[in-house]
Amino acid sequence: MSLTLPDRPAQHFIDEVLLPEWDASDALGFDPAAEPGDEGFMPVATTLDNVGASYPSLIIQYSNETSGGESTYDYMTPSGPGQNRQGTLLAIARVEAEQSGYTGDAATYDAVPADDLAVALVQAVENVCQRAAAGGDSQFQTVGSQRGPEAPDDRDVSPTVRIANTQIDYSWLRRP
Repeated sequence: MSLTLPDRPAQHFIDEVLLPEWDASDALGFDPAAEPGDEGFMPVATTLDNVGASYPSLIIQYSNETSGGESTYDYMTPSGPGQNRQGTLLAIARVEAEQSGYTGDAATYDAVPADDLAVALVQAVENVCQRAAAGGDSQFQTVGSQRGPEAPDDRDVSPTVRIANTQIDYSWLRRP
């Protein structure tokens, strides 16, 4: 029973769902647990502060969180009111367009263009959500995903950065 998650929702998702459930084979060998300098290195962050420092990258950002009921409470307990919080995160894959293509494991996968890798990375996030649908070992009760509208590529930089995203929906119980 908790009135808060152990960390902000985006960081909780990264630490307790994304990293434990990630399968690098879903992402052409790219792995958020790889070390900088490794072929499959892919940084994951909750902010755009260091975007562009390394490609490909995956950003998990907080979007919103709601609960039901006229008073925002979903139920009452002898210890006080409780909520079934439902929230949304955005997973944004950013991959710099380059001629040679990308692979996180050249011995296993052929290099693909940046736009294909961006889509593969968000599909890998969706696979993580499917594997952890009941929250995995996190404090989330449920985790799911769905693709949203296409995100525009970042053409204000050179070379262009290809972008793909997916929406991550989660729920958790806030109770006394």
